Amino acid sequence: MFSSDQSLKIHNLIRLLCKDKIILDIGCGDLEYSQSALNSQASLVYAIDIKEPKKIIRDYRFTFHKADAQSLPLKDGTFDVIICIGLIEYVDLYKGIYEIKRLLKDSGLVIFQEKDSRGLKHKIYKVKCKILNKKIAGCPHPYNQLMNKLKENFEIVKYEETRPRHNFLAVLKKNG
Repeated sequence: MFSSDQSLKIHNLIRLLCKDKIILDIGCGDLEYSQSALNSQASLVYAIDIKEPKKIIRDYRFTFHKADAQSLPLKDGTFDVIICIGLIEYVDLYKGIYEIKRLLKDSGLVIFQEKDSRGLKHKIYKVKCKILNKKIAGCPHPYNQLMNKLKENFEIVKYEETRPRHNFLAVLKKNG
């Protein structure tokens, strides 16, 4: 999904931020970042995705939930760190950001990475929507719209834009 350099940066952030913390990996996919959090001595790791992973992690600190990221069956303010890598383009922007903010502790952080919403994948996705004759709420969001919504809800602690343009990695802190 991301280049090895970008993936390494994400793993480094997880290593720095997740020790002794309660973690949520939203849109966990193959559990790469959940495993990284466990390797970084996270207290607990909850992984959420709409699909079951091919391989489950066997660790008493790990729990997988099959659920929609737009309506998660978890208590408000539960998580110290939320890992959200490449998810927002698949969900409604407002519902996705709301859920992340709802679940994050007041002192919590979000490791957030998103790809270029104006790139080739966006164009392919739009064509797919037209072919299926459906309006899909999860069509990728324009970069400015996404950034404005993030700034409304979070303080940007760290931000790094990578190539291609608008492919970025951020650490976010919950606004009051």
